[in-house]
Amino acid sequence: MKIAEHLYLRGFTTYPRTESTTFSANFNFKEVLTSLKDHHEYGSYAIGLIKNGFQKPRQGHDAGDHPPITPVRVAEQDELRGAELRVYEYITSNFLACISKDATYSGVRTEMLIGEEKFKLKG
Repeated sequence: MKIAEHLYLRGFTTYPRTESTTFSANFNFKEVLTSLKDHHEYGSYAIGLIKNGFQKPRQGHDAGDHPPITPVRVAEQDELRGAELRVYEYITSNFLACISKDATYSGVRTEMLIGEEKFKLKG
């Protein structure tokens, strides 16, 4: 929590001490995505969500205080290091995931080695 609060005080994220798990009806998702468009890792994904559309997150609990912790500006590659960078990346990837379409897969392939015998399963 100390790291998340430090990210907030430096202007990278929203206030971290909230009980809310959902965004208010008037939350501006496009504004947050636009703020991330120049990010070296997430920028192209954010641009894709702006162009192709995003979905509103599933409902949660609105405590009425603050939105769920959200990135508010790009962290340049040299601005964050270590635990701060990992927490920022977690917050950012979680935000992008919560407004993205559910993932799908077309198949599963499993390979196992039992002793010297190799098994392959396709589904």
